[in-house]
Amino acid sequence: MKINTTKQNRDVHRATVDNDAVLRIIAEHVAEKVGVSLDREGVTWRAHFTKRDTSHGIFTDVTVEIIDDHAAKPQKDDVVMVQVLGEAEPRAINTKPQKAE
Repeated sequence: MKINTTKQNRDVHRATVDNDAVLRIIAEHVAEKVGVSLDREGVTWRAHFTKRDTSHGIFTDVTVEIIDDHAAKPQKDDVVMVQVLGEAEPRAINTKPQKAE
């Protein structure tokens, strides 16, 4: 993202944000509203612009789909807490075998 600033009697800041960054920002806003992190394991998302032509003009919307795949996350029974020698806090260990990619 490139930001230009012009100083006169006021400051004018102008930025051009590419489509992918705009879609990510909007998807992050939606994810925050539903309590999901886009970067969390098992979460995928997609977003795209749509246009609709009405009698009042052409409108551009963004459609966001966030998929929180619960099967991709460790279940409560798959995690055990272990105390590692020399560490102050116990650590969660996933006992379920991970699939090779």
